[in-house]
Amino acid sequence: MYENDYVKEDGVWKIRRLDYMMQWQADYETGWAKTTAHLQPAAVCYPENPIGPDVILPETQVRETWPHRQEVPMSFAHPVLAAAFAVGDFTPMQKKWP
Repeated sequence: MYENDYVKEDGVWKIRRLDYMMQWQADYETGWAKTTAHLQPAAVCYPENPIGPDVILPETQVRETWPHRQEVPMSFAHPVLAAAFAVGDFTPMQKKWP
């Protein structure tokens, strides 16, 4: 899931913040049940790491992936529910479903 911010500079739209919130990923051959989280947080910034981020997140903001789980808050309204999700909203809703 992505929650991005954009900015228009000199008439050109640019990505200001690219926030990829990966919930899980798996190897096709072995499947999700035998996969460990292999997309680890970046440790070195650009330009030392040519594909590195501009800044390193503090450990308190690093999101763990499978087998850990976290809710993902959204800053926009859900297209069906017409309300924005906030952390803590989804867990009570889950109890409604088997």
